[in-house]
Amino acid sequence: MSEREVAFFDFKEHEPGNLQLGGMVVSSETLDSIKELAYFILPNVSNDFRKNKQGATFLDLSEHIYNMLNGKIWVGHDIIKRDIPRLRREFKKIGRDFPEPKSVVDTVLFTSSNTRLAKLAVYCSLGETKLGSCFDCRKNLNSIKECETIKSIVRVLINLNDETLS
Repeated sequence: MSEREVAFFDFKEHEPGNLQLGGMVVSSETLDSIKELAYFILPNVSNDFRKNKQGATFLDLSEHIYNMLNGKIWVGHDIIKRDIPRLRREFKKIGRDFPEPKSVVDTVLFTSSNTRLAKLAVYCSLGETKLGSCFDCRKNLNSIKECETIKSIVRVLINLNDETLS
């Protein structure tokens, strides 16, 4: 089923060792959410420290993260330069296999182009980073849906215009 699923994700480092991963898996056909997750990832420290904090280490979460991403289309803002290398380093640190994407869609490449559709995407806030990782994923997904809605409305208006001119 993973070939019909798209994984939006954002992997941030707020301070050295303090990581946050947000993600959502959606259907490629309907863009409906299948699964959402948000993790605050603790540094690999002693068990005494971990007992006093909320969260888990990357090692603790690695299987969930791997399953969320492996074999899916990955979508995110600036994930090629930032998120994927950071994620690769974390998997390497713990000696686990890195998940493999079916393909990667980096919205920074799209929104930085000079096309009309890119300008529309920027207008719809695609790729903007605001609060937390899961929030960013949901915002990017909603922006893609909004772009599609606007394109559909424009198509209807063009068709109506064509019909009235005939």
